[in-house]
Amino acid sequence: MPFKLRFHEDHTTGLVAICDVCGQIAMGDDANILWRPSGDEKPGDCHPYVIACRDECTRVVDLKHGHQYSQNLDVALGYLLNNTQTDLERARHTMGLLAMIG
Repeated sequence: MPFKLRFHEDHTTGLVAICDVCGQIAMGDDANILWRPSGDEKPGDCHPYVIACRDECTRVVDLKHGHQYSQNLDVALGYLLNNTQTDLERARHTMGLLAMIG
């Protein structure tokens, strides 16, 4: 399960992306989401995916399963916001609050 809720030292809980290869937290543009389309996709089809936290872990996935399509985690999260019809103004507000907390 690549996304988990993590309890932080400041007693907050937040969603983190976990590398499926090494178990470390995946960070922004260093991480990739990888998947292999079947080749005969139809609208509405969904694909299983893995998260790899860095290039070494991406290579492990490619060696084990063959070359995968990939997208940087930070770009994929933008698509997730769009595809879930997230209120972007509310998300910006939350990001501002998180930045102030540090």
